[in-house]
Amino acid sequence: NISPRQFERPDIIERIVGILKESGLPFAKVEIEITESVLMGQKDAAAKLRQLRACGLRVAVDDFGTGHSSLSTLRKFPFDKIKLDKSFVSGIQTDAGNLAIVRAVAGIARGFKATTLAEGVETEAQLHALRQEGFDEVQGFLLGRPMPQVQAEALMQADRKHVRRRAAH
Repeated sequence: NISPRQFERPDIIERIVGILKESGLPFAKVEIEITESVLMGQKDAAAKLRQLRACGLRVAVDDFGTGHSSLSTLRKFPFDKIKLDKSFVSGIQTDAGNLAIVRAVAGIARGFKATTLAEGVETEAQLHALRQEGFDEVQGFLLGRPMPQVQAEALMQADRKHVRRRAAH
């Protein structure tokens, strides 16, 4: 995640590139998240996003739907993923307006050839509804609760072993 203050720095691209080079992490494995409101509030945001993508980084628009976006402005931004804010997910089964927004966001993402991710998924019913609308990814308490670093590392190690076993068969 890049904060508004970080994103407005004139050297933000050079700093990100420098940190990634120093870390040795492949650029293609990194996704930069920036909130919709930051994109709308900075005049050189589109140019910075193009630079990030030119380096091989992926760009996600976070908290989509909560900013004051203009669709005519949004189309100027290069991004790979739209992250729908959890406020629209929570009432997806009971609020026709939320469902309409979820559908619209899915359509916008498809039009931009972007991946969709819904935040704040807490129930199987929400997951089912989002799958029906074509969402690619979800995150939320349904999949897991926050955990200490040691526990998260153990979980990732177990997942890596599982993936290696499946690949060997």
